[in-house]
Amino acid sequence: MLDYGKLYGPQVLRLTAKEVIILKRPVEGTGEFDLLLRDSQQRIYNHKILCLTSDKVERIYKYALKHGEDGLGGRLKIIMDGLRREGLTFS
Repeated sequence: MLDYGKLYGPQVLRLTAKEVIILKRPVEGTGEFDLLLRDSQQRIYNHKILCLTSDKVERIYKYALKHGEDGLGGRLKIIMDGLRREGLTFS
């Protein structure tokens, strides 16, 4: 479960160079999941900062639960791990 108490305003994540490389890999599909990943790619600034709205965080959380850690779901796990590093909790 997402801790909504800490989900006010945009979430800013500091990504490692390795995380940015993985997140920036091309996304081929056109489904909602693929669009979410593409949108996240466009929100990476200065090659290390990812800014997400609370709505996007909620969608990423739901997709990460649904898709696991394989393939595209693994990219969402990177974002989830970054959110945890920034103090957002999931249970």
